[in-house]
Amino acid sequence: MKVKMALRAIAALGLLAAWALVPLSGCGEKITIPQAVGIPSSSTYLNKGEFDLTDPTDIIEAAGKLFITEGGPGTIAKYNLSGDLDKGPVTGLVHPRAVCLDSLARIIVVGESGDAATPPRLSFFDQGDLNWRGSFDLAGQVHRIEGLASHGDFLYIADPDSGAVFRYRWIDHEAGLLEPRGEVCNSRGSVESPQFVQKPSGLAIDIEGMLLVCDRDTLRNWVVRFDPAPAGGDSTSLGVIVPFFETSCPTVDISAHVLGKAPACGEPFVPGPSDEVGAFFAPSGAGIDREGKIYVMDSLNHRGQRFTALGDFDLVFGSDAGGAIPLDRPRRIAVVHGQTTRGGIQVEIAGAILYVVDEATAQIRIFEDKRWSDFKGGS
Repeated sequence: MKVKMALRAIAALGLLAAWALVPLSGCGEKITIPQAVGIPSSSTYLNKGEFDLTDPTDIIEAAGKLFITEGGPGTIAKYNLSGDLDKGPVTGLVHPRAVCLDSLARIIVVGESGDAATPPRLSFFDQGDLNWRGSFDLAGQVHRIEGLASHGDFLYIADPDSGAVFRYRWIDHEAGLLEPRGEVCNSRGSVESPQFVQKPSGLAIDIEGMLLVCDRDTLRNWVVRFDPAPAGGDSTSLGVIVPFFETSCPTVDISAHVLGKAPACGEPFVPGPSDEVGAFFAPSGAGIDREGKIYVMDSLNHRGQRFTALGDFDLVFGSDAGGAIPLDRPRRIAVVHGQTTRGGIQVEIAGAILYVVDEATAQIRIFEDKRWSDFKGGS
């Protein structure tokens, strides 16, 4: 499939921006160069096109390729960054809803929610050729899979029907063997506490190795940050909720621990969605770039939002501001970085290309950082 390269009108919020071109660190390294202060406008991202699918549910990038699951057809396929089919589609999956790369960056893990005849399961594929490696049955453990993330020794599964994020430990990556290691979080507690996630959806690992959980519950609409590893080696321990920034409040400052509208210290909890910048209506997925910035799919507000690694609102993209065609119901995102060669030296390109699953239009929408476009234009 070819990307439709007709350019859209660029959305513009008219917000003041202070943008700095800074060198990027390697993946997972801390950024020590001071970041620009301000709110760049949505014109930072150019709406570059889209390609059509049938029922896309999740997307990841690995080794310069896109891996996309489709729920209705029950497939996973590998595409190049232009939207052309590279491998597959592999058929026979039962309502695949999530995909991730294992923490050794070799195996593609697909979460299948199953049906009346097939229980939820994980299926494993070679990253290179998409050959099937095996499956792991989750019958009696997980009701429905809506999100996956892998980091270090653990794989994390978001199950909104159980109101929990389950933790599994890798026993053998190549064979796809895991063992249950309790829950990171669940809904069995105070509805005002972010630790008790109600309807977990998309998962992501941030630049510090913390787990971000999108709580799609429409009375909360938060992205919550956890240290997800078992505390003290206790496999039954919940994850520890971690603030994006420290607070001196004598009581828990919910707003420091979540992205989205939340009360600060001493303020009342007011449930419900919001279309204000920095707030959400059913956040469904998240992605992280090399600078540690966090991209959240604000599903029912029909937009994406970007935050700094410290949780500060940064910008909006994919909205209808400025006449651009908005996202309809964004579900997941793959944040892709690139490299090029100049003078025989390989260099990283500032910024990123965003590949967004829009489940309402059954498309992969593509947004390109203007810094990338400017860089290529000068090459």
